[in-house]
Amino acid sequence: MKSLSSRPIGPFSAVSMLILLVLSVFLPACRPRARVLPLGPAAGPGGGPPPGYQVQAGAFSLEDNAARLTRSLREQGWNAFYLFHETRVFKVRIGPFRTRKEAVEAADALLGRRLIADFLIIPPGSEIIPGPAGGTEDDLRDRLASTALGFVEFPYVWGGASPEEGFDCSGLAMTVYRINGLFLPRALTEQAAAGRAVPAGRAKKGDLIFFSMDKTVRASHVGILIGGNRFVHAPGREKAIRPDSLANPYFRDRLLEIRSYL
Repeated sequence: MKSLSSRPIGPFSAVSMLILLVLSVFLPACRPRARVLPLGPAAGPGGGPPPGYQVQAGAFSLEDNAARLTRSLREQGWNAFYLFHETRVFKVRIGPFRTRKEAVEAADALLGRRLIADFLIIPPGSEIIPGPAGGTEDDLRDRLASTALGFVEFPYVWGGASPEEGFDCSGLAMTVYRINGLFLPRALTEQAAAGRAVPAGRAKKGDLIFFSMDKTVRASHVGILIGGNRFVHAPGREKAIRPDSLANPYFRDRLLEIRSYL
């Protein structure tokens, strides 16, 4: 197994820190950025470990560097994502893979194409990503809701699954879960088949809400519940991510089911 090296970060001077503080107050970002929050234990649907091995392709102190590598890997067809560790390291991962052999073969292929310089193989369930002290399921659900709200006003992009390119509905759900250390499939049909169905009266923050926009039995849209019958979703082309409510008859009439993954 190969290990990643970390680079020490030099201290900022007092002048540099003052400049950064002024810029942060008076120069708002050109586009909204999602809140990156501490993660709970890495887990799959139902609370178990992610169902497979992962390749860690990089670890960075700056989110932009992690996002750049993630985007590059996705452009090459890899299922890449990044997680934020509370030690303030952004970890770029690829996977999951069913076996360690498949993960190693993927990592070797990446090395051979010079897409990465080194890697780690992460066995399923071997890493616990720490959350806040005394964290509970409710804490994790609050983080899922907060993360979803952090993407409000990002653009809808069909097939999108990152802050850089935008999101479609299932890409948004997957990203919100993965930012919080939870594995969720990418495809809408796989998301609708994972987890467990819950009655509307027992639904909680962080559960996924599925709709049939053509009023059939087929799930065609998904959002993330944020409490009070409200949900965040990527509604469609030429629209931005936004919160909506089941009090709206349009969505209430198209509600298919609610599923929990915790």
